[in-house]
Amino acid sequence: MIIHFLAVISPGPDFIIVTSQSINYGRLNAIKTSIGISFGILIHIILSIFGVNYIFVNNTIFYDLVKYICFIYLFYFSLSLIFSKKKHNNILHNNNKSIYKNPFLIGFLTNLLNPKAFLFFISIFSVFVNQLTPFYIKIIYGLWMVFATCFWFCIISIFFTLDFSKNFINKYSIIISKIMGIILLIISIKVIF
Repeated sequence: MIIHFLAVISPGPDFIIVTSQSINYGRLNAIKTSIGISFGILIHIILSIFGVNYIFVNNTIFYDLVKYICFIYLFYFSLSLIFSKKKHNNILHNNNKSIYKNPFLIGFLTNLLNPKAFLFFISIFSVFVNQLTPFYIKIIYGLWMVFATCFWFCIISIFFTLDFSKNFINKYSIIISKIMGIILLIISIKVIF
């Protein structure tokens, strides 16, 4: 549980996506994105508990396909942040209806298509869980990971939409979007390698 929580709080694609949703589309969309990320983790956990993930990792064609889909998805998202020219004033009341209109799906796909998340959960469950581990313990571990992830990213969503954060972000939103886009671009390239 501790290892998982440390992984969750370390910056990665999920953090960038939630922060971006907070800045661009407000608290509610960021929280929906956080819940989507948690459901992506739930899928990884279910696959890990039932051992299906081992099949995916041993199937290099499938793994490479997921890796490239993740790269394309994150790469596109990073470019949209880098080339953003819009200054985000009054972000809590932004009703922009664009590609980002389904924040749950954005969070879900960001996590589900992350091949490093595949490997992380396989590692966690293969090291700390074995055939003798009772099923209810596996369920408790899984639910804890889903809850901890959702809780953390909801806190991030709230933090980046508080008044003092919002004022700072509104002042520097274009620069922040470009920096987050560059970080996400680097992460998307690291997914390939």
